[in-house]
Amino acid sequence: MRHTLLVDGNSIGMAAQNANKLTNGETETQAIFGSLRTIHAMTKAAPTRGSRIVVFWDGASWRKDESVEYKANRDDDAEAAKQRKSYKQQRPIIVKSLAALGVTQVSAANLEADDLIASVVRDNKGKRPMTVISGDKDLWQLVGPNVRW
Repeated sequence: MRHTLLVDGNSIGMAAQNANKLTNGETETQAIFGSLRTIHAMTKAAPTRGSRIVVFWDGASWRKDESVEYKANRDDDAEAAKQRKSYKQQRPIIVKSLAALGVTQVSAANLEADDLIASVVRDNKGKRPMTVISGDKDLWQLVGPNVRW
């Protein structure tokens, strides 16, 4: 049975954004480069070599409608806000690049990537082997039969 990698695109992208700064003129590109490099490396490394890759993207979260405090503290740090803004400018290029490479991508207008990943894992019920790729520790609860972190 073919292995599937469930990739939290924003988690990978923000990690790449916080790496060494790369630019094309005045435009930062480290999130683009780092995201594509990371996903490429996943396709080559054992035990995930040859895995099907699905990248999940955040939509607007329903949680923000329920609670104004949801992730509100993230805007307290000016540098972090600047990093998020730069990443958001690069994200459309990452999405377009992955599409050109034939990588399956999933998003929903009202759900975050972690919600979508959790839904896929729960629907799978341990039938197919999966690996969750994310820095979001909330997803650890998905680890179980045929589901790795």
